[in-house]
Order: sequence, then structure tokens, then C-alpha cells
Amino acid sequence: MDENNAVNAWCDGCEKFRLANGNEWNDTTEAHAKIKLLCRNCFDELEGFDTLKKAN
Repeated sequence: MDENNAVNAWCDGCEKFRLANGNEWNDTTEAHAKIKLLCRNCFDELEGFDTLKKAN
């Protein structure tokens, strides 16, 4: 969660791209990640598919 209690998530590949391109979200990194807005219910449903979280 961020400072506004909003949930934010992205994959490891997008994180590596973000770090390699200035460590910031900007037009380039957001375009690469194809950021989408999800409601909390949809996010919670998709979170069930997170195989990395299940492995830890």
C-alpha cells in the first residue's frame, strides 16, 4: 500500500525495467508496464493468481 492506503502492484519484469530506466514511474516506464486501474475487488481476485506470493 502507498501513503494513501492504495494498493499498487506490478510484476518483477516491470520492476526491473523501471529500475533500469531511472527508478521512477514516468511516461516511458508506464508505457512499458501498460499500467491499468483495477477496483479493489478485481485486484483481490487477481491476487489469487500470484504464484510468487504463494511460494513465499
